Amino acid sequence: MDLPTVLQNAQHPNLEIRSQAEAYLNQAIEAQYGQFLLALCAELATEGKQVGSRQLAGLYIKNLITASDEAILENKINKWLQCDSATKDQIRAGFLQAVQSPVQVVSHTAAQVLAAFGAVDVPKNAWPGLLAALFHNINSAEIGDSCKVASLEALGYMCDTMDPDTVENAVVNQILSSIIDGMRADRCNEVRLAAVTALNNSLDFTSSNFENSVERDAIVRAVCEASQSPEVKIRERSFECFASIADLYYNHLQPYIETIFQLSLTAIKTDSPTVGLMAIELWNTICDQEINIIADIEDGVVEANTLLKLTAVAAPSLVPLLLENMTKQEEDADDDDSWNISMAAATLLESIARTLEDAVVDMVLPFITQNISNPNWRLKEAALMAFGMILDGPTGQKLSPLVVQAMPILISCLADPSTLVRDTSAWTIGRICELHKSCLSGEILPHMVAGLGTALEDSAPKVVSQACYAMHNLAEACSDESEAPSNVLSHFMPQMLGKLLAITVRDDWDCENIRSSAYEAINMMVSSSAADMQPVVVQLLNEALNRLEASFNPQVNAQERMNLQSCLCSLVGEITKKVDTDTIKPFSDRIMTVLFKVFETKGAVAHEDAFMAIGFVAEKLGHEFQRYVPYLHAPLINGLKSVEEHQLCTVAVGVVGDLCRALDKGLLQYCDDIMRALLELLQSQVLNRSVKPHVISLFADIAMAVEGDFDRYAAIILNILKQAGEVNINSNDEDLVEYINTLRNSILEAYTGILQGLKEANKQDTILPFVEGMVEFLHRSAADENRTNEVLKSCVGLLGDMGQTFGVKMQALYQMPFVPLLIQQASQSDEEDIREIAQWAQSMVQSVLRAK
Repeated sequence: MDLPTVLQNAQHPNLEIRSQAEAYLNQAIEAQYGQFLLALCAELATEGKQVGSRQLAGLYIKNLITASDEAILENKINKWLQCDSATKDQIRAGFLQAVQSPVQVVSHTAAQVLAAFGAVDVPKNAWPGLLAALFHNINSAEIGDSCKVASLEALGYMCDTMDPDTVENAVVNQILSSIIDGMRADRCNEVRLAAVTALNNSLDFTSSNFENSVERDAIVRAVCEASQSPEVKIRERSFECFASIADLYYNHLQPYIETIFQLSLTAIKTDSPTVGLMAIELWNTICDQEINIIADIEDGVVEANTLLKLTAVAAPSLVPLLLENMTKQEEDADDDDSWNISMAAATLLESIARTLEDAVVDMVLPFITQNISNPNWRLKEAALMAFGMILDGPTGQKLSPLVVQAMPILISCLADPSTLVRDTSAWTIGRICELHKSCLSGEILPHMVAGLGTALEDSAPKVVSQACYAMHNLAEACSDESEAPSNVLSHFMPQMLGKLLAITVRDDWDCENIRSSAYEAINMMVSSSAADMQPVVVQLLNEALNRLEASFNPQVNAQERMNLQSCLCSLVGEITKKVDTDTIKPFSDRIMTVLFKVFETKGAVAHEDAFMAIGFVAEKLGHEFQRYVPYLHAPLINGLKSVEEHQLCTVAVGVVGDLCRALDKGLLQYCDDIMRALLELLQSQVLNRSVKPHVISLFADIAMAVEGDFDRYAAIILNILKQAGEVNINSNDEDLVEYINTLRNSILEAYTGILQGLKEANKQDTILPFVEGMVEFLHRSAADENRTNEVLKSCVGLLGDMGQTFGVKMQALYQMPFVPLLIQQASQSDEEDIREIAQWAQSMVQSVLRAK
């Protein structure tokens, strides 16, 4: 089979053909990495070959050096680095040749390939001619514009990937200079657009340049000039650059904000809608920055002068313009969900409200008052939307009188002839239920519920969806009294349940997600219901089971069945969680039978909800759940092996935890299979990393369930915990820092659970050979400046548990300098539970050190 055919087959819709092609490609790259990569490169770079094949070759090459998983990426990079130098030089030359292709699709693909490999080679100085070649392509008058575009794309992609700390400043300066040069007004539109895009991709990479006022001035000047280009796409991308600058360098905006403000105001007023959208996005970004800074000021993290108050200065001019644009709803807005200037303006108004809080109300109120009863549907809907958008931010003291005054109008608007007015009115009522429930007086509530009841029967799915949202939030507003004998929900729950259930069987159930929205509202009603609604909830359980059993009818198509079963499993789970054990017992066989049947059909989402429902049943039945475990065993193991469906896998891990708490030692006969599946998960190279902390925490639940019998797994698991605990945080990546803290906390939980479980059977000495590794991990976690309060709490808790478990054997540990420092830090925490644990751990330390 020739290479173009294999590449085409790798995209084939037929699974067998596609699998054979993928196997061929994987085998070829494993057997002859360099030579096969060279062949792919030739396919990409050779003019005259079929364009689709050239593009596929390029994309396959790019995938050989990119991956979202760090371990897989490291493995791919190492393969490239280990390839012999002569072959790599030939491949690199092919990439540079492909960038010069006159075929735009090929040169664009080649730019991505070249950037991916360049991002690996440039920091290592392994491809010294790359940047010089790209600079030449961009600056030489002899090079065609398509090559200039591809070269700029390559620079931008590289900058987006590379860490600036790994590249010399002189190189960064050259890259930036070439990009800025590409933005000159005398360049053709295609080159300017590529240059502005490259600048946007490189703004984070060129952070050192932004710290220099002269270079910063030059960058901002270039973007300002580009924002005045005759070409719409260039202007649009320029405002995208401004938004990135605001996000990355807010603290440097002050000298430029007047110019940027005027440019953005003009763009919103008179420019193309796509440019106006990006100008609005710029101010959304500024608001987001200021909201975060205000929170940091309140927490004492930053000084008050960090806030430049850019939104406050701009708002008096910006808000009227936004309100005007909110009246520019699209004619077919009833059916069109595409993003438009009206929606964007409304979203920015919400951001301004969250930034300025009470100050925004007086800017918006005249528009609302003047138009909320206007016969022109555009003005009325804009007024309703404006009111809804300022509900989050201003204080209840400022808004409550306005909400009370507006409620009768909002309710009447639920019957307006305009679909969009009804839609926005229902949404605004939902926001009030969520954010200002104290305004829902006993006098207005019956009228509001009656209006929403009518909206739930509306012919327009959009209105129904928002009415479901409002009912969900109204039910949630009653959650504080869900344990009471009766609450507000009791007055209308049976009637509203009937209307919501009717929505779920409408012919247009799949429009606007109304079936799922209705079931979510039903779930919240169940959760928030008071004791006097238990007969209604039990009746609802019977109805849910009837519907779930009927969903297996062969006449129901697969997609509808999956959606329906997901919703119904979720409802069965919510009801099971709500009612008491005696109520659920008579239904348990029926519930479990139908849930097991759900696993017989494909559908990961329905399986997730079925697993969660099973977890709630196990929680209610306790040891009596044992009779179902033989039937659950196979679906559960399959769920634990679903590495491609990480959410399903996570839920399956959670179910094992539920079984541990329900069955205790009754789980033991299934433990070997479960532990084997969990170990396979930890070893998987393709599993989403978010699952692994859940797996590690689960070892604590298993140890506490089976107690001394955990000793058969202790050595393997404790070695795994030691290896997992050796990961350090050497990154400014907030997501990675958060993940490492989550991972560490799960390790601490596992250590604590294993200690407690083995101690129950007096087998704690099994752990002694691993105590040194535990101490090293504690020390490492305690010393990390990025440590979260959760990790601090778990560290101190484990310190105390070790003393309680091993007594005088921990004297050496307790004499280490980091121990009293850690306990002192915990005792000074703002969180009471951490201080209490610190006090207990301190008593353990003192007791152990006094012992002889």
